[in-house]
Amino acid sequence: MKAVERGMDESNQNDIWCGLQVFYNLGELRSAVDTLVSKYKGAAVNNTSSGGFGPGGVQRSGTPQVGGGKRAAEALWERTGRCMDELHKVVTATVLSKKRVPFTEVLLLHEVWQEGDPLLTDQIWEALMKAFASQMKSAFTASSFVKVAFTHGYPKLFSMIENLLE
Repeated sequence: MKAVERGMDESNQNDIWCGLQVFYNLGELRSAVDTLVSKYKGAAVNNTSSGGFGPGGVQRSGTPQVGGGKRAAEALWERTGRCMDELHKVVTATVLSKKRVPFTEVLLLHEVWQEGDPLLTDQIWEALMKAFASQMKSAFTASSFVKVAFTHGYPKLFSMIENLLE
């Protein structure tokens, strides 16, 4: 599990593959993948939730401190960028769809996914989008500053989301 987690942290698919191969050999690939999906789905939701649509030059009322509007906007965009980076890292861990079991040449994905099951990435993506939509709605409702920053910076926000989808 440490190898898989290290591989996820460092975006090293070889480490992920080696760890998953051990689970496969032990006959525990399905439970390990279920654990990992739950963990990273939770982490992705937490990253979205703490993606930072709150303080950082912004007072509790949702308005920047006097003279802090520019700094607060920069902090908001920085946190949004970090959030997108974390989401990207979680979604791009696609080793299961690429690697095959030695000797049988069966994709690891087919060992943990059956026809008709939701795709692992779909499960994570759905949780992410629900959390992201909820946080954006909450941020817009709680802070006119955040709403204005994202509305005026919509091309930047759109570009960040587009880059994440690519």
